[in-house]
Amino acid sequence: MQDYSWTDIRCPFEKRRDAACVFWDNVVYILGGSQLFPIKRMDCYNVVKDSWYSKLGPPTPRDSLAACAAEGKIYTSGGSEVGGLDSVEYYDIKLNEWKMVSPMSWKGVTVKCAAVGSTIYVLAGFQGVGRLGHILEYNTEIDKWTANSKVRAFPVTSCLICVVDTCGANEETLET
Repeated sequence: MQDYSWTDIRCPFEKRRDAACVFWDNVVYILGGSQLFPIKRMDCYNVVKDSWYSKLGPPTPRDSLAACAAEGKIYTSGGSEVGGLDSVEYYDIKLNEWKMVSPMSWKGVTVKCAAVGSTIYVLAGFQGVGRLGHILEYNTEIDKWTANSKVRAFPVTSCLICVVDTCGANEETLET
């Protein structure tokens, strides 16, 4: 069994709260957040080179947002600017550019998301007037949102989301 330990890595940029974090290809991307007001910022930490740098921030200032990586792109959804947001945008890591996609069917703050292949699952959070309890699916290949009727979610305002592929597509054959 391998021993693991924690290391304190200090970000040299301004402090913020309610940011989102994504890990892709040995880089930690820290997106949005708040410094009194929602910000348009993306700071990156390369874990192999042990170095910090900033990249082009998202077009929409967001705090309490959701973010996940799918197929070389970082998607941000929900969060707040002034009230909840329904807008969704992605950062193409290779092209170093942001693009908007179709909006969600509701505005949400403290939403959470996770990706499996080309599908992003967004768990509804707080909508300003109450907690939502449903999940949306976004197909990145055809830019389309659908309500997920297969899974029920409890209304939440703060949580983590983890999606597990249970279809067997990634199972290895074990010989006995």
